[in-house]
Amino acid sequence: MYLSLAMMASKGLLSVGGGAIDLAATAGKKFIEIAIPAAKKASLISVKFVQGGVSEVRNMDAEQNTIKLSNKVKIIDDGLSIPLSFSENQIKNFENKVTHDLNVIKGQNEIVFLSNSISYFIDSHAIRTGLDRSISYALQYDIAAVRSHLNANRDIRFPGYLLHQCSSLAETIKELNIFYASVLSHGVVPDFTENFVSSELSRRFGAAQRKGDLRSYIPYELQLPFLREIATEKKKGMTVFDKFFRENKELNISEINDFAHESLFLLSEELIANEELEFKLNQKVSASSDNKIVVESFSN
Repeated sequence: MYLSLAMMASKGLLSVGGGAIDLAATAGKKFIEIAIPAAKKASLISVKFVQGGVSEVRNMDAEQNTIKLSNKVKIIDDGLSIPLSFSENQIKNFENKVTHDLNVIKGQNEIVFLSNSISYFIDSHAIRTGLDRSISYALQYDIAAVRSHLNANRDIRFPGYLLHQCSSLAETIKELNIFYASVLSHGVVPDFTENFVSSELSRRFGAAQRKGDLRSYIPYELQLPFLREIATEKKKGMTVFDKFFRENKELNISEINDFAHESLFLLSEELIANEELEFKLNQKVSASSDNKIVVESFSN
């Protein structure tokens, strides 16, 4: 199903409009309206492509509230569609770092539930942009159940097909989060260099050297190497990192050191980050004159 949707999008047969996916001519549309929903919905913001491009933006008298992206954001090319982006990410070469010790698990209810939950999540977002919060919570609940099950049974290995699904969906949510973060930074698409990530995660404030509460969004796949380094130092008994772990009680050191399980950690954290970014976008849009802003995508 998702591959056929991707093919339709590539041929310009799909469009985005009205906050749900109206998939026609998205590739040619360069303006995206982010607004506060008129009625209470599952998301704090509504997102849609502006039909008519720059002329329609002028008619909307929205040029003063237009944010121009400084670089290309991939998920815009996918019409901000979760299923289309997920489909493309599944096609990417899948690098399995633990091929030598992966065993397919059969008869494990938690694993089956998670696979079904991911399918439900993708199907439910086929006609909307942004995430449905209740469906996101349901998926997070199932992820938590599997993480708990795997942590209690350390000899169990994650099925390869489900690891692929989780990795692909985490990549898709990350792409949406980068778009949100770019709008929040007034169009500057973040460049997540190694130095930036290390500096941002290492920064501490105050006499107690507390971690900051105002850090920028950083994809969790880029945070993992840093977290593993801290975990390694902690095992050596370097107490300078103790406070960091006391502040992150949900962080399981053995889990982020297990390549087979990291996809669950990444997907869960990206879903949570999406909610926080959406909340910040809601605040930004609410501060505008007419409760809406327009985003102009990058063009070569």
